[in-house]
Amino acid sequence: MPKFSFKKGKRILGLGALFLALTSCWARQGLPVEKISEPALLEQAKVLPVSGFFALRMENRPRKALVGQWLILHEDAQFVYLGYPRFDGILSDSRSVSEFYKTQKSELLSEFPGYRSIGGNDVRLAAQSALQQKTQTSVALPWEKWQAKLNQRVIQVSAEVALAEQVQKYTVELDASDLKLISVRSIAD
Repeated sequence: MPKFSFKKGKRILGLGALFLALTSCWARQGLPVEKISEPALLEQAKVLPVSGFFALRMENRPRKALVGQWLILHEDAQFVYLGYPRFDGILSDSRSVSEFYKTQKSELLSEFPGYRSIGGNDVRLAAQSALQQKTQTSVALPWEKWQAKLNQRVIQVSAEVALAEQVQKYTVELDASDLKLISVRSIAD
């Protein structure tokens, strides 16, 4: 019969405690995404202007799971509700948000008509494509080297592009409803 080792028992106990901590104690407390459409929860949303809605959507990078990016959680006749879902725990497939926002739907339709489908990666790729056509060379547009702002239904992208050991700055203007190219301008320092 094998002898019980205190060290071995301590190790097993430690691993068990770690497992419990990772699966239950670290579970996030928040509002379940699937319940956001309930009237009582909708009242908890903080008001966010169109510029803030746009800025948050521009933070969206490609993701496989519907977490870790700013998503439209619900829409009604008056508002569009935006939140940043996270998994409730490491082994959970339930998603929740710690807080969420609402933006006037009429203002979004007026200023940012493509709000449902346009995110940061879409804008980055459209600007990258426009810059490749303008410079007639392969262009990579890293996340740190561009900024987008919304100005009267036009998305203006400021970007730094390295071309043949020179850095050139550009402004790319895209239609806010479908990302069609409006213009590409080189910026002189």
